[in-house]
Amino acid sequence: MEGNLTQAVNSLRGRIQAACENAGLSTYQQIADALDESYASVRRYVGGFEDRIPSLPFIIKICERLSISPDWLLFGRGPMQHGEVDWARVSFRQVVIEYARRISMFADAVEAMGPNIPNQGNES
Repeated sequence: MEGNLTQAVNSLRGRIQAACENAGLSTYQQIADALDESYASVRRYVGGFEDRIPSLPFIIKICERLSISPDWLLFGRGPMQHGEVDWARVSFRQVVIEYARRISMFADAVEAMGPNIPNQGNES
C-alpha cells in the first residue's frame, strides 16, 4: 500500500509540475505568486520534499488559474488543458468525493504502518 500511495503522490506531483511548466512557471516563487499560495506550500507540494497530498483548495487553484482539467490533474485522464473553462458548469462533486476517498486510503495506510512509519529525516 505504501508503494501505491507514493506512486500516486508522485504522479500527481508530476502533473502539477507539468501544468506549471506549461504555464511558463519555472520557480516555486512564480508558482506561489500565480496561485496566491505561500512559497512553503508550493515547495511542499511541487518540490517532492515530502509525500504530502496537496490540499483541495490548492488543486482547485491550479485548475482555475492555469485552466487545467481537474480530471487530468487528479487522475491523468483526458487533455491537460481546457480551452476556456466555464467554471459555473464544472461540478467538483465527483472530484471532491474521489479526493476524500484517496485521503481516507492514505490515512488508513499510515495507521496500518503504526510504529513502523519511516523516518523522513536522516536515517542512520
